[in-house]
Amino acid sequence: MSSPTLNSAADADPITVAKKTYQAYVDKNRTAIEQLIVDDFHFISPLNNRIDRRTYFARCWPNSENIADFKFIHLVNEGDRVFVTYEGHSRGGKGFRNTEILTVRRGKLGRRKSYRAWRRTSRRRMRNGRSRTETTAVCAGWQRRERLRRVEGANWPGGKAAGARSQGGQTAEDQPSVPGQ
Repeated sequence: MSSPTLNSAADADPITVAKKTYQAYVDKNRTAIEQLIVDDFHFISPLNNRIDRRTYFARCWPNSENIADFKFIHLVNEGDRVFVTYEGHSRGGKGFRNTEILTVRRGKLGRRKSYRAWRRTSRRRMRNGRSRTETTAVCAGWQRRERLRRVEGANWPGGKAAGARSQGGQTAEDQPSVPGQ
């Protein structure tokens, strides 16, 4: 992949934007990723509850120094969102795997929701006790749940209407799905 900056309307495609943000980490190109992220960007993860752009760059960007590459397992575009599961490798050779949902607005990354990360192991079973096939099925289940929630609104399996507030002040959409619930 060449430069992570956007040069045409085709570059504004959500999957293209997603790939370019990950490539900026591999290339250690902060200027490129700054051009790909909107000013009112928010990042959500189990460790970071809706942090803003400035905090994201302070906390997360330094990790780019350790990133060697990403291999995409799933890249699924649905409207303005991209469902991404990837395996990455650190410069030290350690593997890791993560699932994220990226929201793209006007050709730039507006929000990044990161779900539980886990280390990739060479063993048949992963550290969480699931096989790679089971883990892929869980990720596909998350995607189906998101699609069902959007299509059926208040009747989605979680029992809350889209946008309903939880006790923590987050929308139901902001809360990571828990397999088996």
